[in-house]
Amino acid sequence: MAEDSPVRETENDSSDDNGEEEVVKALEVEVKQMAKSILNYRQTLPDQLKNTLATLLVAQRPAPVEPVDSSCTSQTPVPGILGPAESASQDGEESLESGKVALLAEDDPETARKILLLKAKVSSNVAAMPIVLKRVNDCISKIDNLGTYDANLFPGFKRKKM
Repeated sequence: MAEDSPVRETENDSSDDNGEEEVVKALEVEVKQMAKSILNYRQTLPDQLKNTLATLLVAQRPAPVEPVDSSCTSQTPVPGILGPAESASQDGEESLESGKVALLAEDDPETARKILLLKAKVSSNVAAMPIVLKRVNDCISKIDNLGTYDANLFPGFKRKKM
């Protein structure tokens, strides 16, 4: 009977080793799956964040301004530049057929897309300029009205008298 006990212990050890090996293999498979998912996230997450940020910035932009006066030069369409009404409705891909941009698109579509995006941003900024100028004029008039108060004003806000 003394000989039976060491044999049983080695059998138990070998069964424990097999169980541990299975657990280790299962854990290795899980680690490989996690590595694949992390790699997938690293590849897709920056693009998703970039797209989300771009849509948030576009959403915060002021709406294009309708022309107040038909003779206003900032509202007249310029060839090759999207107009303020068109920039909101077109996605830039539709206007790739125009002149130099079409030639550039054949060579480098990414640069052509960036040029169209830049032109759309410039035209929307030009369209928003009357609103910005009105706000600036309102602020200037408020600062001028502060001169009638008896409070001490910072000298930078006082207008020089000519």
